[in-house]
Amino acid sequence: HEFKAETKKLLHIVAHSLYSQREVFVRELISNASDALEKLRQLQATSADVSSEKPLGIDISIDADSKTITFQDTGIGMNAEELKENLGTIARSGSKAYIEKMQSSDETKDAANTIVGQFGVGFYSAFMVGDKITVYTRSAKPDSEGYCWDSDGLGSYTLSKADNVPVGTKITISVKDDAKEFLDKDKLSEIIKKYSNFVGFPISVNGEKVNTVEALWTKSKNSITEEEHKNFYRFISHSWDDPMYNLVYQADGPLSIRSILYAPSKNPEEMGFERTKPGVNLYSRKVLIMPNAEKLLPEWLRFIKGVVDSEDLPLNLSRELLQNGPIIMRLKSIMASRIIKWLQDEANKDPVKYGKFFKEFGVYVKEGVCQDTDNQKSIAKLLRFEVSNKESKELVSLDEYVEAMPEKQEHIYFFCTPNRKVGIDSPYYEPFKKHNINVMFLHHPLDEFVMGRLSEFNGKRLIS
Repeated sequence: HEFKAETKKLLHIVAHSLYSQREVFVRELISNASDALEKLRQLQATSADVSSEKPLGIDISIDADSKTITFQDTGIGMNAEELKENLGTIARSGSKAYIEKMQSSDETKDAANTIVGQFGVGFYSAFMVGDKITVYTRSAKPDSEGYCWDSDGLGSYTLSKADNVPVGTKITISVKDDAKEFLDKDKLSEIIKKYSNFVGFPISVNGEKVNTVEALWTKSKNSITEEEHKNFYRFISHSWDDPMYNLVYQADGPLSIRSILYAPSKNPEEMGFERTKPGVNLYSRKVLIMPNAEKLLPEWLRFIKGVVDSEDLPLNLSRELLQNGPIIMRLKSIMASRIIKWLQDEANKDPVKYGKFFKEFGVYVKEGVCQDTDNQKSIAKLLRFEVSNKESKELVSLDEYVEAMPEKQEHIYFFCTPNRKVGIDSPYYEPFKKHNINVMFLHHPLDEFVMGRLSEFNGKRLIS
């Protein structure tokens, strides 16, 4: 059988120019296997005459001597028509037009990325590391026959009936000479942990189970123990401290979101480490799409650790296209608002504990006031300062300052000073002290700039 013309072109792009990281073929094949297993599980729940010969799972075996990697699942499998549809053509409407558009753009990298933005290439990614792929499959539907599909990815494939094929799909990749590193069991296991650790079915490599951590963000908030939170935080953040706060946030509209987020107890930037990378990983259906996702949250929230999973994300392999896409923009807006509300709730619940949090992470909040114009007013509510009419080290919010203002006081007054004593002893403070006017003492180098950017709060001007 010949591949359709557009499929040939796509195979050429995949093999030569599409991916910067070839390791994503592992993610793609596991995602396909996971989908097949999920389809079988759903079918079993609604139909009695669906055969399942083995427990649901994904088994990967490496044979370094014969230079092959085999991905085998016990999922729903395929019949002859489904094989042709899934492996012989690009089974998405409009894809042919996109291929032609890309061809007219001289197969540039950007054009190739645009293609991937329209449909996941999935199975074809195996040709990045393999010069021959053999697929054995049998559908779980009653009286299905087994089939063998075979191709070198250059232009044609063979499809024939095969005997003694179990229900599910087995994909064997004959590994290219320049991709031998994938024949290393430890390396393959690490790739699986990186991208597919939370897939909801057991994955084993040469008989050893690899994915051992549960996807906590899919569980209900009340069913997660403190110990589970602590362990998961340490796993996802590669840290050994305990989280100060945790948030399990789930929503079905306007986007499907399952997330679990943590505020650490220590600020690594304060401890002399370099600028923190964004700490939230982006998943779709428990498969990693983007580690340390840069555009998922505003930059000031880079200290937050955790996972955001959305089924609405296209399983597209171009980081650039996904990062600048409309769904990420909407996710960013929703998640930023929800995190600000979460921190505000924690502050209301336990002001003393929040004071400790602000001591560690207040500089990020101040950065947010300066940079995040969309959320500036709500971020300002998270600020905390010392004031003249409270004990030293006791912090108050701008809301609390305004609430305590005498009726005749029109403005919020602040004084930038190295420390409280310098402020109290300053002649500039004398008139305020004389008239019993509360003054905020600001000690951080950023504070004056923050107040300048904020300029007013709740209709009250900020006056230095």
